Amino acid sequence: MGVGEDTYLACTDTDLFAPTYGGLRLLWHCEVEDRLASAAATSPLMGVAVFDCCRDRPPPAAASLLHAEAAAAGGRPRRRHPSFTNCFGTRAESSSYEFTTRNSSEGLYMRHLLRHLDAPGASVTAVLERAKESFTRDVDQSIASRMAPELK
Repeated sequence: MGVGEDTYLACTDTDLFAPTYGGLRLLWHCEVEDRLASAAATSPLMGVAVFDCCRDRPPPAAASLLHAEAAAAGGRPRRRHPSFTNCFGTRAESSSYEFTTRNSSEGLYMRHLLRHLDAPGASVTAVLERAKESFTRDVDQSIASRMAPELK
């Protein structure tokens, strides 16, 4: 789910509409980067994290919890790991859409990204930009305008 510029990952079975959030565990997207970087023997020169997931606006009670967590951290701005580029299938506070066949399901943005991954000699940024361009061009505008993939 998305709160401002932050994205939090929750398990698919998390009840975000529960009256109490006693043990609610959310993972801030940059914690993924930090954990990947700390697992490596040396800090990576570059990492790419692709989040092809919904970044829906959370229900008010969950949003309050996240804002309280940020305030408890002393209002310090959280920083991304400097070696990582984040690619989001949707903009903040938007839903992701799935392309589903009888045998599989994949995110609509991921479908476009996979088309460009094997481009010989292309930089990571070029691949991600091409995926965003093809997504914007080929997907119905009523969906593309709501998802609007982001590269940060």
